[in-house]
Amino acid sequence: MNDKPSRWEGVFFGYATSSFADVLRHSAPHLLPQGEEAPRETNRAPAVPHGTTVLALRYRDGVIMALDGKANKLGQMIRMNLPLAMQGLVVVPIFAGFDERAGVGRLFKYDVTGGRYEETDYFAQGSGGKDARDSLKKRFKRDLSKDEAVRVSIEALMDAADEDLGTGGPDLQRGIYPTVKTITRSGFGEVSDEEIRRYCEAILAERGRS
Repeated sequence: MNDKPSRWEGVFFGYATSSFADVLRHSAPHLLPQGEEAPRETNRAPAVPHGTTVLALRYRDGVIMALDGKANKLGQMIRMNLPLAMQGLVVVPIFAGFDERAGVGRLFKYDVTGGRYEETDYFAQGSGGKDARDSLKKRFKRDLSKDEAVRVSIEALMDAADEDLGTGGPDLQRGIYPTVKTITRSGFGEVSDEEIRRYCEAILAERGRS
C-alpha cells in the first residue's frame, strides 16, 4: 500500500433522517449527531436534524457542495474513497467526488432504499430541495468558474430559505452562513466564512435594488 490518495475521492455531505437514525442507533451510535449514543432501553428514535437543505453542482474544476446555515450546525460530513462509498453505505443523500481518470467532478444521489443515481450537473435535497433545484436550473451553466459556482450555490440556498421555513438563510448579524466545500483534483477545500459573507452581502444588495 502507498500513501497516494485514491483515484476516486469524495465527500458525503448532508443531514441524517429519522429512518436512518434507527440504523445508526443499533449499528453505529457514535455517528449520531453530537456523537451521543441513543438510549438502548427504548425503541424511540433519537432526536435528529430536520428541515435542512443540501446541494451539489459541477463546475470547471470539480464539484461545489453547500448546505444552509441550519444544517451547518447539525449536519454530518464523512470522507472516504469512492469505491467504498459505492458499496451501499448510505449516510446522507448526496455524494460527490473527483474522478481523476476522467478529469471531472461527479455527484450522486440516494433514495430511501439505498438506490444510487448519478446526476449530471447538479442536485439538491432536503426540505428546501425542490426550491434549490429550481434556482439551480435557472442559474446553472456549463464550465462555471469557482466564483460563479459558489455564488450560484449560495443564491440557491437563499432562494430555498425564502420559500421553505425549514431552511436557514444567512444571518449577517449573528455570523451564520451557508457552508460551502470544494472537491477538485487537488483535494478537499473550504470557502471561508468571510468569502461567503461577501457573496451574501452582494446578493442581498442586488435584491434590495430590484
